[in-house]
Order: sequence, then structure tokens, then C-alpha cells
Amino acid sequence: MGCGASTEAAAPAPAPAESAKPAGGGGGGGAPSPMPMAIMRNAHGVIRGAMKEIQEALDKNALVTATELWKKLYRFQELHMVMEEGFESKNAIGLFKLMDEKNDQAATKAGLHDQHTTLSKLEAQVQECLVTKPDLAKDKEVFPKFLADNTAHLVKEEEILMSAVQSMVKGGVPVKKHIKTDLMPILLEGDNMEFFLKFANETLETYEKVEEPPKPKVRVFGMAVWAVASPDQWKQWSAWIEESLSEAKYKQVDGAIQAFKAEQASKASS
Repeated sequence: MGCGASTEAAAPAPAPAESAKPAGGGGGGGAPSPMPMAIMRNAHGVIRGAMKEIQEALDKNALVTATELWKKLYRFQELHMVMEEGFESKNAIGLFKLMDEKNDQAATKAGLHDQHTTLSKLEAQVQECLVTKPDLAKDKEVFPKFLADNTAHLVKEEEILMSAVQSMVKGGVPVKKHIKTDLMPILLEGDNMEFFLKFANETLETYEKVEEPPKPKVRVFGMAVWAVASPDQWKQWSAWIEESLSEAKYKQVDGAIQAFKAEQASKASS
């Protein structure tokens, strides 16, 4: 398991222009384009999907199931939070500081850092009654509060993020480069990337089936990961993605990537 630290390498195909379109992809009738920041945006879908599964388990008094799901969500959220707050030992400033530097202190003004502090306290309470001292009755009281507050936080982040990314793209900021250097280093430690990709894809595929209106979350997330991977990284990362998805869903992801590559190659040769 794990992929270790990586060096910056060429993209797996001619790099697409930075896109400010929302994570849903494509438009204009051509192949869907990768949107690298969807690696953050669609992580919210992972969190929402996992919280939904945990609440359903608690409603069924399935404490063991809820606990196992929570352990995975807890780890995923910790990784996601470091990608937002920064990873000092690798000089990775994180998404919030990037937004602050490029968008007039947008993250700080929106109180996103402070919301993390508040959520961490609720998270600790859930950890206490699901893992440290399992207590189904107590968790049935605590988890819905965490779910509600975390959902509101995700909505707030999404409002700020969309505007910030659009502004950065229009201003010529190399968003994909910043994702690699300022957000992703934590994922390149130990087995973090394997866990991140497998949990994200498993959860998103399940969540896609019940979300209304339905959105291609798995495909968008997979294309975002491909867009920020070196060729060598993609060989391993795509294998983990394939392991975590149904055969049909993985073919959708790979098919979209191949269609985009073919379209880019056609444009380059014309």
C-alpha cells in the first residue's frame, strides 16, 4: 500500500485549459473536460454519502456498521482537512490559504477556519461515543448534530470555492499546479492515496444511485484525479480506482478519459 512522495511530472495527456465550470463536466457537445478542483469538490460528495450511510446504520441500531463507517470517514475528513488547511512539513499551503492569497482573504472572511474548529469538537464527540466508548443512544443524539453542522459547512465551502476558482482561472492562476503542490502532498504520504481513492470511489458510486438529481460524481472525480497525475502515478492510482468500482462504472470513467484524450489529440493534429 501507499505511493510515497512524488516528483512533478508531465501530465498523462496534453493538459486541458484550466476550467472554471462547475464539477459536472463537459458542455458544448464535446467530450467532458477534466476539472482538477473536483478532487476537492467531489470529496464533499464522499463526506455526504458516508454521513448518510452512518445515519442509516444508527437508525437501524447497527452500531458496529456505523462505527466501521465512521472510522473511514474520520480518516478521510482528516486528509481532506489537511488539504484545506495545509501541510507545513511539505510547504503545502492548503486550499484556504491559496484562496486567501488569490481572492482577497476569501476563506478567512467566510470563517471557514473557525468552522473547522467548531466541527472538530463535534467530531471528537462522535469519536468518543462510536469508537472510544461505544454508546448507541448517545451517538443517536450527537451524530445528527454533526451531520447537520457539517452539511452546512460543506455548502458554505462550496459557495466560496466556486467563486474563488472562477476568479483564479480568469486571473490566470495555474490551479492544477497549485493542487499538486499545495493540496495533494498529504495524499502522497504512506498509504493515504490508496485509502483516499478507494473510499472515495466506493462511497461516490453508492451515493450516485440515490442522489437527486443524479450527477456523474464518480466520472468527474476520476477525471480530476487523472488530470493531476503523472503517467506513473496514474498506472497505480487507476488500478486502485478500478478495484473500488463496479466494472461498468470504471468503464464509464476510463471511457470518458479516453474520449477526452482522443478529442485533444484530434485538435492537436488539425
